[in-house]
Amino acid sequence: MPVILSLDTSGPLCSVALARDGERFVDSRRVDRQHNLHVLGAIDGLCLRAGILPRQLDGIVFIKGPGSFTGVRLAVAVAQALAYGSGARVLGVTSSHALALHAAKQGIPRCVTAICSRGTLWYLSGWVTAKDEASPVHVDQLVAQPPEWLSMYDVLVGDPPSWVPEALALVPADAQPAATLLDYAITHWGQAAWTDAEGALPVYIDGDHPWQPAVAKTE
Repeated sequence: MPVILSLDTSGPLCSVALARDGERFVDSRRVDRQHNLHVLGAIDGLCLRAGILPRQLDGIVFIKGPGSFTGVRLAVAVAQALAYGSGARVLGVTSSHALALHAAKQGIPRCVTAICSRGTLWYLSGWVTAKDEASPVHVDQLVAQPPEWLSMYDVLVGDPPSWVPEALALVPADAQPAATLLDYAITHWGQAAWTDAEGALPVYIDGDHPWQPAVAKTE
């Protein structure tokens, strides 16, 4: 079996998991904005528990966004560095997809995923699930109010905005997202989505950053 590492630093959790020879090791803790202080130590700790060195990794799966701008880029940088050092293959998965997989584990056949961006902005997407799979129906959107298609769903997974309709059932975000990600990676090991280190790239959604182009002043 391949030795696979998974990591998610896109939100308040620093979540890392490792699979080796049928055994799984998980370290998932809330660190808010201090992922850079914890992620490498967490990886080293799991490798020590598994009895391997980072250069023995076969695959690295990571959350590529959307989420915290700095957190997403940190996961990309760590995944690339480890992959270049070990020759491991990499697989990027969106944070909304990971939430939908969390819903699939609980037998929820249809859901909307919600991830806080900043202020009153949220990433929303709609999914259908079956067994351990999830397929998008409505792709990630950055919104400040309920989109029209929200009424098509009965369950919201993740962090709910204040304007969520009361009729929606709420399911908390995954407490161990790296473990869910690891299950997905093992099931899909060797498929075409796996790529070389340079393929470890972040994903951004329209409106993802607050910066605006500079406008030249006129006399």
